[in-house]
Amino acid sequence: MPKPVYTNLTDRQLLDLLQQGNEAALAEIYGRYWSKLYLQAYNVLRDRQIAEDIVQEVIVQLWIKRSVNEIASLNAWLYTCVKYQVFKALPLARAKINAM
Repeated sequence: MPKPVYTNLTDRQLLDLLQQGNEAALAEIYGRYWSKLYLQAYNVLRDRQIAEDIVQEVIVQLWIKRSVNEIASLNAWLYTCVKYQVFKALPLARAKINAM
């Protein structure tokens, strides 16, 4: 049985599927947003590992909270989450840079 293709779905449609527990919708969101979110985090932190960890954590939180989140805009929600995680990670990133 072929896997469903979600590349043509809107973010709203993906969120609706995600709330139903659809893992393929999460995979599409991940593929659609990972590099953009990573670059947002990396451009501030200049640390690949921390930036990757932040994006991974945001995606995991999206999955964990899928049934309770009322997300009006997936794009805005993801970027806002990454922004706050970056602010939280700044002291760690600075400490790593100063230790070099």
